[in-house]
Amino acid sequence: IPGMFSAVALILNSIEVMSYYTATSGKGAKLIKMKIVRSWAKATLQNAMMLANIILIFIYSCFIAVGLMWCILGAVLNPEVFLPYAASSLALITFLKVKYSSLKTTKGGLKKKIMKN
Repeated sequence: IPGMFSAVALILNSIEVMSYYTATSGKGAKLIKMKIVRSWAKATLQNAMMLANIILIFIYSCFIAVGLMWCILGAVLNPEVFLPYAASSLALITFLKVKYSSLKTTKGGLKKKIMKN
């Protein structure tokens, strides 16, 4: 299923790139410059791209989360083999949480500086 959504996202990205270059040059510019058609098509394409990307992110996140949980469960069932994997999984989760929180605080500080000026 992730491969199917990846293919859909790739196709939608290709269509978006082709429509951009068609609209900005040559004979295709005259055809696509009609405001109604361009705005409707662009909005529909962007919404489809956003939906495909959200679905992909969700699927890959679930895949990674389930894999990490199996590593931790394996450490309980067979610690001699799976304990290093579980330790690395927990280290990865901790690292990602710390990086996310530091990026969040950096974003808040930058936002305050920008709003101040």
